[in-house]
Amino acid sequence: MNYGEFSEELHRRVGDEVVKNKIDILVVVGEDAKHIGARAKELGMDKIYECNNNQETTQILNEIIKENDAILLKASNGMKFIEILESLRK
Repeated sequence: MNYGEFSEELHRRVGDEVVKNKIDILVVVGEDAKHIGARAKELGMDKIYECNNNQETTQILNEIIKENDAILLKASNGMKFIEILESLRK
């Protein structure tokens, strides 16, 4: 099955779940993920950061993360998110 044609809808559903599960802060990276942020914003979430690349994401995370925060990084390997994890470990 080709999920490309459903990409926007599937990403918007993730936005639904973010709000439903009362996530405090959402950081999205890349064009497709912006649909997650857009949907979460439509549902009233206000702490949303939209990033264009991993460097920008790392910079924002380093600015907002506090000690003892729980962070979920969900991504595809194609976007090389391991770079973000490695940067945060430093």
